[in-house]
Amino acid sequence: MVFVHGAADRGAAFARVGRYLADVQLVRYDRRGYGRSVAARPPQVTTPTALLASQIDDLLSVIAATTAATTAADSGADTGAGGPVVVLGHSLGGLVGLGAALRAPELIDALVAYEPPTPWASWWGRGQAGASAREAADAAGPTDEAERGAMAMEAFLRRMIGDDRWEGLGPRVQQARRAEGPALLADLDAARGAANLDFGSIRQPVVLGVGTRTTDRHKRAVAHLADLIDGAEVMEVEGADHGAHMTHPAAIAAMVDTAIARLTW
Repeated sequence: MVFVHGAADRGAAFARVGRYLADVQLVRYDRRGYGRSVAARPPQVTTPTALLASQIDDLLSVIAATTAATTAADSGADTGAGGPVVVLGHSLGGLVGLGAALRAPELIDALVAYEPPTPWASWWGRGQAGASAREAADAAGPTDEAERGAMAMEAFLRRMIGDDRWEGLGPRVQQARRAEGPALLADLDAARGAANLDFGSIRQPVVLGVGTRTTDRHKRAVAHLADLIDGAEVMEVEGADHGAHMTHPAAIAAMVDTAIARLTW
């Protein structure tokens, strides 16, 4: 089970979900530019398609390396080496997972995508947090990438968690989060690169998650993707919004169980 986090998040955010998946080998990683991967800067490419492709490359590398390590450690014993791989992606991470399933179907057996965005759709509009990040970066003017990113991340998080919680993080955590700003800006662009994905060609079992208290555009996005992906199953999380992996971990784990149950192996 490989977890792929969304924008302005980290792999550790799935820790609560993992507690409900005791019988599954779990892999959590920080995407480039975040957390323990903050030194791995976003690639020097500018198009949304290329930015998304680089994230897909990273996920496939993680899967290949983990599978190889597991197989080597088990030495062919009947312990699950070479067994099915399920990807759980949250938000942008869902688009990364879906793209990886198309790129390398031999590596991914099933997917769970919780509220993947569809910013290429004419009805999507601009989210408040994303718009705040863009405006803050633009206001920074022709300064260096790190400063533009730092201002964007602070504006994004202030919108998401509120000024009081941001101030309560303290200087050290604030500095760490601001350092992830360039990755956030790259993510906002990368999501639009999924417009070129042929979702209808996905043949693996797919579970799409959505919260009953999420935004209308996220609900519409999940419904849109469900129409495109043959056989996709939509599971609602009662009382959840976009952060269900933090607030309703058991429900997210249930989606993983559903995806695993649909496997034929």
